[in-house]
Amino acid sequence: MPNADVSKPLGPAEFLPLLLSITPDGSSGSLAAQPSRQSQTSCLSSTDLLPFLNDLAAGFSDDTLADVLTPTLSLFFQQWFSITPAPDLLGNEWQRYMGAISTLVQVKDIAAAVCHHLLIIVI
Repeated sequence: MPNADVSKPLGPAEFLPLLLSITPDGSSGSLAAQPSRQSQTSCLSSTDLLPFLNDLAAGFSDDTLADVLTPTLSLFFQQWFSITPAPDLLGNEWQRYMGAISTLVQVKDIAAAVCHHLLIIVI
């Protein structure tokens, strides 16, 4: 068995930085990676992300998909609300987080799971 790198983040801690490093290109709707250390060490590239999300959505029922995505969405919002000072609407942080949501909601089933998670936060 290969020696696993115990310091490598897994699950949501691994996926969220990749998701935040991808921003939609407004002109074409395609995804473009922003340079970052995390995206260089990930096994997914910007061109792999949307097919991965489609495969993820296809592999789970709606309720189960929400359960799978909830840890990543929870981490997403924890990090968003911990940014101080509050992000400038024209700044890079805002664009990173909106780009991540925009990427997620390109997949219909994931969009429904995101909406479900947002309703839970609001209620």
